[in-house]
Amino acid sequence: MRSATITLVDASKMDALHQNVNVLLKNRLSGVETMDTRTLQAYHRDNDPHVFFDLADMIHQSTNQATPAFDKALSDAVLYKGNGVERSLRSCHSVNISRAKSM
Repeated sequence: MRSATITLVDASKMDALHQNVNVLLKNRLSGVETMDTRTLQAYHRDNDPHVFFDLADMIHQSTNQATPAFDKALSDAVLYKGNGVERSLRSCHSVNISRAKSM
């Protein structure tokens, strides 16, 4: 089975995303370190090391509160995301690269 994940981000929005993650995880890092990662959306296959996970899923599972500021910061930072080789490559053509370059 072949698969892929591709993401296009606006790097200028990463500071705001970092600030939101920092606020949400402050005083929660020990819980994150011991969290059961089997329940997280992962980016690996079968026996590959489980080291890459979906940030939004991890934040939502580790906090006991609504996260609208984080959700907006993540949405602002991620311009495009897709998975699956054929679908990602076909969909990539619809991304407005000139918009991304002008940011």
